[in-house]
Amino acid sequence: MENKPISSTQILGARLLRETEAEETSLEELLTVLRHSHPSSTTRSKTGIPSLDTLLHTHGSKTLSISGRSLPIIYSLIITLMSGPYQGQNTLVVVDIDGRFSPSHLLPSLPFSELKHVHVFRPAKSNLAVTLSSLDSYMLNGEHASKGREWKGTFVLGGSPGVGIGKGAEERILVGTGWRGWLRGEREEVTGFGVGISGEEAWAEREQRWGVVVGKGWKGVAEEGVVEFI
Repeated sequence: MENKPISSTQILGARLLRETEAEETSLEELLTVLRHSHPSSTTRSKTGIPSLDTLLHTHGSKTLSISGRSLPIIYSLIITLMSGPYQGQNTLVVVDIDGRFSPSHLLPSLPFSELKHVHVFRPAKSNLAVTLSSLDSYMLNGEHASKGREWKGTFVLGGSPGVGIGKGAEERILVGTGWRGWLRGEREEVTGFGVGISGEEAWAEREQRWGVVVGKGWKGVAEEGVVEFI
């Protein structure tokens, strides 16, 4: 069989093909490195507390539903999501049906410059669904100081947040509180007095004991595990 000479056009084409394949390989390697260096948003912490993220995933719920002593845990979560590595990045919404949430409890752990990015609404319980449904319009298109920040989620304190609202508003709910919550907020336990201690000795130790109580943190207890909070 006769071997035909290879034209300069074919040589050029083969060279361009090899260069293109090499570039595609380099690009794929670059994209792989970038994917490992910058995880997608779905792998980022949802609550700012890795152990709580794990518990939430294990429970199989999209919403952290808290019962019992919920407010200390709420304050701890907000401080975590608005300070440290998240400072200057996030914004949160608190819909306070119970009327017990006090932004002053976030100070001084949370600087005032961040406190203004915690948007608090106090609707009547009968207006909860309307309020939640209107949050997207306000947070994404409204005139406020938090534009450009990531809306990390909504805290609904009291009420039934999943009733009568759109899917988008429901997906924004990060935390809800109520007596049916699957994570129960409790104070860390303080050991009792020693066996045989007298009333006088117990009274003498009262200030020291109170200091221990105050210094104790809070914990969230679920069937799947326990998470400690500051």
